[in-house]
Amino acid sequence: MVPSMGPGRVAVELRGLVFMRVFITGGTGMIGRRLVRTLRDRGDVPVVLSRKSDETRRDPSFRDTQVVQGDPSKEGPWQDAVDGCDAVCNLAGQNVFGARWSAEIKRQIRDSRVYGAEQVVAAIARASQKPRVLVQGSAIGYYGNHDDEELTESSPSGSDFLAVVCRELEEAAAQVEPLGVRLATIRTGVVLARGEGALAVMEPIFKLGGATPIGNGGHALRPAKGRQWLSWIHADDILGIFLLALDNPDA
Repeated sequence: MVPSMGPGRVAVELRGLVFMRVFITGGTGMIGRRLVRTLRDRGDVPVVLSRKSDETRRDPSFRDTQVVQGDPSKEGPWQDAVDGCDAVCNLAGQNVFGARWSAEIKRQIRDSRVYGAEQVVAAIARASQKPRVLVQGSAIGYYGNHDDEELTESSPSGSDFLAVVCRELEEAAAQVEPLGVRLATIRTGVVLARGEGALAVMEPIFKLGGATPIGNGGHALRPAKGRQWLSWIHADDILGIFLLALDNPDA
């Protein structure tokens, strides 16, 4: 039975493959859920790593999806599931919008990403049948604040907290390349989807009359001016980029 066509399916069939087995960390997040659903719909086989595997299995969104128990930031038996997969997509990371940034929350944001990338690479290194590609999620926070300056992929990393986190996780993921595995790093902007992620945080403030939720009006109760950059991307478009990174051997 030939899988139904879908985004990226032409690229896969041109390479003579019927399906891909894709190991996914962070598969229960906003991007991850869409990726799992699309891969499954087009005939691929997603394998989802979850710290709460029983809860994930009960979720209708993951029906007929293989779920593996484990913490991506820690060594464990879950790493054996990478062996034999055609691709790995690493989306794991503490939600940056989930809580106020105390020292502990910042540590979790950093460690979940950097240690997660390290452990994913370690899993690939010990696999007897290695994946062809690691698609590593990063963020445009890599660049730091540059106001109106135009940036490219070759622009240097910034020095603020998120920039350092992005740089460290990309350096950790880069260790997969000496293993002969293609690395595709995606520096994601602010992903917008109705009722989810950043938009769920911002929308109530917009409705109250504030220009933006990140104030620059000089006072906590004064609306911001709305002149700062918000480099956003729609959830459907970022999904297409991840599929391109998985399917296209030149990405």
